[in-house]
Amino acid sequence: MDARTCLSTVETLTDEALITARSRLSRRGGDGQRAVGDLHQPVGVDDSPSGR
Repeated sequence: MDARTCLSTVETLTDEALITARSRLSRRGGDGQRAVGDLHQPVGVDDSPSGR
């Protein structure tokens, strides 16, 4: 998997940006983690059972 395809960059971290990131997660496809943010303020979105 190319990690660059899992990175989304947003100007402002909003509820909408987090909702969008979570909607792109696919447990069945193995996409359990993604990052939302920029190089200065990375935010991880982990939807695995242990990440809750």
